[in-house]
Amino acid sequence: MGIGGSIIHWTRAFLSSRRQRVVLGESISDWVEVKSGVPQGSVLGPTLFIAYVNDLPLRLNNKCKLYADDCKILASVESREDVQVLQGDIDAVVSWCNDWLMELNVTKCKVMHCGRKNLRAEYKIMDRKLAVTSRERDLGIILTPNMKWKEQVCNAASVANRVLSMLRNAFVSRDSNIWRRLYMTYVRPHLEFAVSAWNPHQRGDVKTLEKVQRRATRVPTSLKGVQYEDRCKSLELDNLTERRKRGDLIEMFKLTKRLEIINWANPPIIAGARGDKRAQYRREIVTNCNQRHNFFLNRVASQWNDLPKEVVEAGSVNEFKNKLDLLRTRAASKGAV
Repeated sequence: MGIGGSIIHWTRAFLSSRRQRVVLGESISDWVEVKSGVPQGSVLGPTLFIAYVNDLPLRLNNKCKLYADDCKILASVESREDVQVLQGDIDAVVSWCNDWLMELNVTKCKVMHCGRKNLRAEYKIMDRKLAVTSRERDLGIILTPNMKWKEQVCNAASVANRVLSMLRNAFVSRDSNIWRRLYMTYVRPHLEFAVSAWNPHQRGDVKTLEKVQRRATRVPTSLKGVQYEDRCKSLELDNLTERRKRGDLIEMFKLTKRLEIINWANPPIIAGARGDKRAQYRREIVTNCNQRHNFFLNRVASQWNDLPKEVVEAGSVNEFKNKLDLLRTRAASKGAV
């Protein structure tokens, strides 16, 4: 990897001659030499693990996503040849593990088939058939083969409602300022975790999330019997749909400024600048796939193109947020007039 000199010596010294033992009450086991691995909880450990697994994708033909000790192979399977290629990649992972003395937990290895035309072939690891899954949690987001977000939405709303109930039982006060802070700090984050990745577009899912905020805004005594929109105004809360639109625009700003980098499977479609008009993002032409029609780039393109130049060219994320919020406040006041 091109690393040598003192760093290699320091790393060798860090990993070599380590021992461990177990202490339980007054009982102490014998010392045992640690022959592999890194000390858990160390700062250097995760970095060394990343270096250790970094060459795995080089052995694969399909795309591979690594995060910590999780590995996902993403393959488009349209023919028997594609099935063989994917099975070859699975075999390559097994071979890599054997070479580097790592052991796969086969019971945790699964395959998810997506798409109506998927061949749904069988895949094996060391002659053991991989289990087929229809629901997986990946980095806190629930994925299903139909690429719809009903389960993620229901899970987020369920957790948020549970936290809201706990707060209602824990706090006697029904002061609006206190409950605004409690809601924003402990409840709303569950409704918006990584929402740019799973932004719901179906009406039922949107209502399920909004119901949680409706319920939360009814807690303060002073807002009993007040309409939902007026409760939100009093608490200075936007509805969650508008919050998600704002989050999409902030994410788009980070991507255009390369503050965050994504390796796009399908890069953004950009129309060149003309005259006084800056470059415009185009929606992807999608037929017979409502999920893809609402992918991030497709749903944010028109909103981004409508932003004034001074907002898009903000110098920082905070400056962009401030200008965006000012723009939305002006638009809301005009609508009220």
